[in-house]
Amino acid sequence: MGDSTRSLQTCAACHRQCSKLLLCGQCKLAYFCNAACQRHVWKAHKPVCVAVANPCVDMRKTERCGNGLFATKAFHRGELIVMEKAQFVTFKELARQNRLSQFGYTLTASNASETVAVHGPILSILNHSCIPNAWVKREAGPYRKLYARRDIQVGEEICTFYDGADTPDEECATIESRIAKRASLRDRFGLDCLCLHCQMDVALIDESATTMN
Repeated sequence: MGDSTRSLQTCAACHRQCSKLLLCGQCKLAYFCNAACQRHVWKAHKPVCVAVANPCVDMRKTERCGNGLFATKAFHRGELIVMEKAQFVTFKELARQNRLSQFGYTLTASNASETVAVHGPILSILNHSCIPNAWVKREAGPYRKLYARRDIQVGEEICTFYDGADTPDEECATIESRIAKRASLRDRFGLDCLCLHCQMDVALIDESATTMN
């Protein structure tokens, strides 16, 4: 593919490809043919534009899990928190970093050049919770959007469910379901969850075992 083809951008409204589209002055992500195209999709683009132009999250140290992502403003359920461009890496590069085995992949000649999309520098900070307050929507294209699953307060850590479906409805509402999910997290990610809900579960199980003895 030549350089001229790679330089083509796509209008977010009419999807026309051109090398001379106008970049949105606020979010610096979306391209438009002209002001008319931007106005045509402004109702849909505005929430994304505002969220990107005004970061509402901050990276801080957590007590248990290293760095975490924290809200610097309140969010309502369903509100867009962050939109970020995904990063793409080949299986060959993952193998070079010795990161394939933990995901159960084997490098072969046929898949060495295949690429996978991974979170960018902001969303990759997200920690796991068995009852998360946010979820990541993976849409067609290079972007990932982080939405609030419930109301989030200022200063609250924003967490997602690592092993959940790409939907805001995935829940771990019972001790039994969380035990099963923890086993899955351990198998797939080598992760022993230390979220508040898991700590409470362990305490309840220990208390029950002590009572039975």
